[in-house]
Order: sequence, then C-alpha cells, then structure tokens
Amino acid sequence: MLACLIGREPVGRILDAPCGRGALSVRLQQMGFDVSCCDIDQGVFEAEGLPLTVANLNRDRLAYDDGTFDYIVCSGGLHRLCNIDYAVGEFARCLKAGGKLFISVPNYGCLWRRFLFLLLGSFGKDIDHPTFLQTTLEPEAHFRRNLTFTQLNHYLQRHGFAGVDVFNSKTETPNLLLSPLYPVIKCAALLCGPRLRAEYGAREANSRVILLGSYQVYIRACRT
Repeated sequence: MLACLIGREPVGRILDAPCGRGALSVRLQQMGFDVSCCDIDQGVFEAEGLPLTVANLNRDRLAYDDGTFDYIVCSGGLHRLCNIDYAVGEFARCLKAGGKLFISVPNYGCLWRRFLFLLLGSFGKDIDHPTFLQTTLEPEAHFRRNLTFTQLNHYLQRHGFAGVDVFNSKTETPNLLLSPLYPVIKCAALLCGPRLRAEYGAREANSRVILLGSYQVYIRACRT
C-alpha cells in the first residue's frame, strides 16, 4: 500500500527508515527512486546494493544533512520506538521543505480494537511473530507500544507536519457487526467542541478509514 501511495509522487530521493529486511527499499528502487536505507539491526538487512546506515531512531542523529530527502517512508516502525518525538523530529530535519513523510502503523483506533479495549482493558497482545524478531541484542530494538493515530498526530504537528491524510488498504473489509457504532461515535464526538476535536485530530481518528479499517493505517504528512 505504501509503495502505491509513494508511486503517485514524482521520483526523487527517499529514505526508508527503519528499513528492516529492505523489501520495500528494493521495490522503491525498481520504481525509479534514489533510495537510502536506515535501521538499528543490520543483521536482518537483505537488500544488496542499497546503502544502509545503522542508527537507533530513538536517539541517534541520522547521518544525513538537513533537507536531504524528498520523501521518507517509515513502514511499521514508529510503534516500535520508545522516543517517537525524537524520530519524527529527525525525519522533519532530513526532509526538504514540502517533502512528504509516509507512515504505516497498526490501526489501534479501529472499532474492533476499541471494543476489545472496552471489554478486556487491552488492545491485544503486543508480541511479534517469531519471523520478525531482531538479531541485535540492543533492548530498544525489541520495544513495542500501542500507538494510536491521535498520539502520532501530536508528534507530527509538533514538528511542523501538515496536510495529514489517512488511508487504508482497498483489500480490507469493514467489521459489519460493529459498523453501526460508526455514526454514534461521530455524533458523540461533537460534544467535545471544535477546538478539542482539532487538537486531538478527531476528524481523522473518527474517519471511516480508521474506525472501519482493519489491521493497518497508512498516513501521508507534508513538511511545511
């Protein structure tokens, strides 16, 4: 899905961070983008021929000059960071003015996960499938959190990102059992007032994309 979103943009220089095994990096290179890669764990990287910078996004200054990239893509990475604020700040620094940040994160704001939290007090088990375990012993590489769009939107706004758009995969089907709650939540949110709704990004957080979406949400934000 991220590759499809990025593919609508003119080709340019792009950073894939964290890049993991490098599958998306290779796809972007095949699409004509000038790709750089960054990850905390070089032991999982498999994209031969692409430049890899090893860095901890929680605290390392990325080895790129200010305004280096036209685009940055962070696929399934931000909910794995304990210091998202720092990472988003580094992304903003490394992007050109008008550059775009593309993100994918688990959709913890969808109706079925909200309902699960209501019943069980938890969004679910935050444990990776063994296939995706890191090879590095650095503790921060194994961190996970239940990151909602509202939380992420605060970091994006703080570091000068605007025009935040959310998307989901066209292959996802809404949860029909819970879908009647969608208009109820939309109407109930009006009780919070326009200032509070804007502060919490309620328009996007309570959109069909997030509420009726499934496992992943995809975000595009522009650096001002």
